[in-house]
Amino acid sequence: MKILNITKYFYPNVGGIESRNLEISRHLTGKGHKVYTLTSNHTGNLKNFEIYDGIEIIRHKILFTKFNDPFYPGEIFDILKLDYDLVHVDLPDPINSVFAFFASVLKSKPLYVTYHADIEKEELEKFPANLILNAHNLILKMVLRRARKIFVTSKEYAKSSKSLKNLKFEDERTSGKLVLSPNFINARELRFDATDKENRKKIEEIKEKSGLNNKKIILFVGRLVPYKGAKYLIEAFKKVEEETDDTVLLIIGSGPLKEELENLAKGSKNIKFPGRVEDLKPYYSLCDVFVLPSISRQEAFGIALIEAMFFGKPCITTDIDSGMKYVVDYGNAGILVKPKDAGGLKNEIIKLIKDEGVRKEIGEKARKRVLEIFEKEAVVGEVEKILNTKKQG
Repeated sequence: MKILNITKYFYPNVGGIESRNLEISRHLTGKGHKVYTLTSNHTGNLKNFEIYDGIEIIRHKILFTKFNDPFYPGEIFDILKLDYDLVHVDLPDPINSVFAFFASVLKSKPLYVTYHADIEKEELEKFPANLILNAHNLILKMVLRRARKIFVTSKEYAKSSKSLKNLKFEDERTSGKLVLSPNFINARELRFDATDKENRKKIEEIKEKSGLNNKKIILFVGRLVPYKGAKYLIEAFKKVEEETDDTVLLIIGSGPLKEELENLAKGSKNIKFPGRVEDLKPYYSLCDVFVLPSISRQEAFGIALIEAMFFGKPCITTDIDSGMKYVVDYGNAGILVKPKDAGGLKNEIIKLIKDEGVRKEIGEKARKRVLEIFEKEAVVGEVEKILNTKKQG
């Protein structure tokens, strides 16, 4: 099977979509399939052609970028010359959705879509930008109609999506177009033995550097952007400090809200901003509670949640129409609070830091759920099975 994989960013770019795409592509090449990945040269100085873990990566120069969507028309020549059995595209990606549709129709090959999220940007709601959004929605309808199968990371997100809510899921009784295919972690790469001498040393160095010794540690990991809701976590933590002085909040990540959040945290000696961290494993290991307080559907899934759950950590997240409540099993393997509710968030944090037994119980359920549902091998094999049908073309 020869797969034409179209995605705007790919290795070595790091992100949830990129990580998923890379791991699935690695699995497919490992099973003897050929994967051509057409993508952008997002840094401008990467190789135009590279074979990485068996994946043939073809990168093209970006002419311009608008609304985080790079335009690089050079890929049309690869679409014309390459021999492939099917086309796959990651959405949302207005420009590449057109190229993927063209590649599918041109050579009468089936189209497969991984639908990560709707486009939800306030700047696109106003004239004249809304004209672009309306045009994209028309194109999206054609792409989804053309798609043989659409992989979605949670049923909750699909049900609340204007583009997907009327489509049916594939199951034992129906041959629907939607296929549940959650995001996942690679347990082998994420494994971290805290009793190992070197790992223990890393943890002690972090604690010493950030003043974490003898403290309960609340952890946030994510981009510092409005929809992640870090603002409400800081407000909640300030209320936590009124009741306890042995707890620290670590906010790991970078982004446009960094200065605003640091200003909001002024007056607290227990809110730390380590910045962007390459190796998160020691931080997941040393924390007592993980919080992802996202406030909108721009947070479609929450990969950091499943990473923290893999480490057996109790997680608090928000009850919004996205995949996060699915990740924590609707409150059975984590705690759900209302979005933007600093008071409710504070109450749940206090409950957890005061009760080690509850932390352990929720953490054990969380790790079990990840290993059963969100571990790489449980997902990628199903993706290959669906792509590798006998009726391609």
